Amino acid sequence: MKNLKKFLSIVLVVLMAFFTACSNKVESENNNSLEKTNLYVFAAASMTETLTKIANEYQKENNNINILFNFDSSK
Repeated sequence: MKNLKKFLSIVLVVLMAFFTACSNKVESENNNSLEKTNLYVFAAASMTETLTKIANEYQKENNNINILFNFDSSK
């Protein structure tokens, strides 16, 4: 069950990041701007290491996305 929650959390973060990046790309093409988009991620503290690694990999390819985390207890 714990692994399923981790997996679903990761999928959710990746999907949110993907949709944010897509909407920003269309906006940038229309405005010809290179502004960074902030993506706020609220997650359980137990996901800190995993989500940080995912964010680092994602930002290597999408340098216009600034991922900001808010980790807290899930209880």
